[in-house]
Amino acid sequence: MKKESWYIDDITWNDLSMEQVYDRINSAESSVGEEYLKRILRRTLPDQTKLQKRSELAGYFSGDPGIRSRFSKVFRELGKTKKLSLYDYIFRFHEVKQSGNGV
Repeated sequence: MKKESWYIDDITWNDLSMEQVYDRINSAESSVGEEYLKRILRRTLPDQTKLQKRSELAGYFSGDPGIRSRFSKVFRELGKTKKLSLYDYIFRFHEVKQSGNGV
């Protein structure tokens, strides 16, 4: 099986002071954005084609302030969660007790 990315472990992450790098470049307005940025920083992407596509997508958003603003608004409305990652949040729905008039 071909490996598509390499994961930067916690020891290497800390040795490289990547949390400070993350804090400096993080301008995400939602937990989803923050988690994705961290994922990008933690997982290298050696495939040039995928890197080029990512670069083109970034260029698209930086080149069109209107579309960037609309997407930013949607993500800002999603908000930030402090206790759970989006992944944890989604996979904990089964723990929520149903209540209300319809139950």
